[in-house]
Amino acid sequence: FIANFSALAVEPLPKLVKKGEKAQPHQVEAITGATISSRAVVRLLENGLEQWREPIRNYLSTQNAKDE
Repeated sequence: FIANFSALAVEPLPKLVKKGEKAQPHQVEAITGATISSRAVVRLLENGLEQWREPIRNYLSTQNAKDE
């Protein structure tokens, strides 16, 4: 389960899929028998990304503008 996150794409938002069905970098395979826990982890990621995505973009754009 932890290996799902080493190269996880954050756009689009992470999505939970059944074990063996991961086909996209934003997908996370659920743990068999621990679907509720898997959903909770993905929901936590979604909420954090939603909250921080725009502030991070703004910060990066101001940094890029300074570098130009």
